[in-house]
Amino acid sequence: MTYAHDERPNEFDLTVATLDDPELLPPACHIWVADKLSWVIIGDGLPQFPGWKTAAET
Repeated sequence: MTYAHDERPNEFDLTVATLDDPELLPPACHIWVADKLSWVIIGDGLPQFPGWKTAAET
């Protein structure tokens, strides 16, 4: 259900699909798009950030 990475020790990811009702948490943006595969196209109009979204970008 969660994921943590040694390079980002102060954060963890939660797998939204494992929630009882994932529809309650729609995405507000896309982060880490610099790491996406070249053939992945994000076309939903939400803001995109190459890495982590900082407080200044909110």
